[in-house]
Amino acid sequence: MKNFLLLFASCFAFLPCFGQITISAPTSVTSGTTFTITASGETAGKSVAGMSLFSSPPTTTDPPSQYVVIDALDLAGHPFETSGQATKFSTKITITSSSAVIVTFNVRCLIRTPSGQSNQDQTITITVNPVVTTYYNVAKSGVFTRNNCGPGTVGSNVTYTIAANTYSASSQAAADQL
Repeated sequence: MKNFLLLFASCFAFLPCFGQITISAPTSVTSGTTFTITASGETAGKSVAGMSLFSSPPTTTDPPSQYVVIDALDLAGHPFETSGQATKFSTKITITSSSAVIVTFNVRCLIRTPSGQSNQDQTITITVNPVVTTYYNVAKSGVFTRNNCGPGTVGSNVTYTIAANTYSASSQAAADQL
């Protein structure tokens, strides 16, 4: 029994050095906006030395066959080895679709340990939302006859003006209609 406890304690003590480094990314981004991919689980003995896009498995989109551009992963800040902070990489995804696209892609992390380096692949899935353009109304003016006068009186003409950029919408026609 004593040997079993000693074996269990030894395995438990060395478990952190075998732990996997995981990466996280936002679940949703706007097309063309820079976002950050963050490593977690790094230790003094095991850290991310680099991260890059990897083509296996290939990038997929839902709906299928959408045109997607994923920028190179750039180190944002300093790696764990020199900063003691989580290693972060920044990138952006651009879509041409006018509706949301779910993009699944693979990244390869270069993991550095005292015994050498190894690769660790992880898949990221992100919903990429299209850029929504906001339109503002143009200035409009009109002459209207007052209709809230007392009985037996006739309303006068009144000029009513809406200044430009008072209302906004997702199309110019809708903004002007408001």
